[in-house]
Amino acid sequence: MANQIIETTMSLMERSHRSSTIVQYLSKFEVVVCTECGYVLNKPPGISNHLISVHSWCPFEAKAVDQQFVTNTIRSPCDTNCTWIFPRPEDSSLPYLPTCDNGFGCHICSFVCRSISSIQNHYSLRHRNESHSKPLKELYRTKVHVQWFTNGGPHRQCFEINRGINAKPVPVIAFNDMAAQVRQQL
Repeated sequence: MANQIIETTMSLMERSHRSSTIVQYLSKFEVVVCTECGYVLNKPPGISNHLISVHSWCPFEAKAVDQQFVTNTIRSPCDTNCTWIFPRPEDSSLPYLPTCDNGFGCHICSFVCRSISSIQNHYSLRHRNESHSKPLKELYRTKVHVQWFTNGGPHRQCFEINRGINAKPVPVIAFNDMAAQVRQQL
């Protein structure tokens, strides 16, 4: 009997610790993140639904976690009218969210993305009528550090982080202006 009580107590303590670390609220951005999979979760009952369906939690425990966030303002990925609060590009990466360090960024606006096809699409849709003196592949920034709140779909919007962090100064290289002009004409 005593062993059973000890096991039950240990199990409850483990569950309590697990529930306090698997779901974190980032108050500055008003999002709830699953620390195990890096997903931004929908407001309750979205948190418990995620814990039950993805992490096989029992409904009772998952709903108890939901209750911890009922009073918080939560921006949800399923809300099509959601306006996200993004960090500044100079800010450090947000904890628990995945980071891509080889993203692309528009040199005209603040658009960032993870794929070359997305940045090319962006230029053809948003900056179609703007004249550029350089070819498209020289217009966008590369090796941009990117994070996102949603994992897919039409509401996915990436944001830049770590701009200028670990940046190495670009060495100034003298070049022949005449040679550059000839190359450009070719």
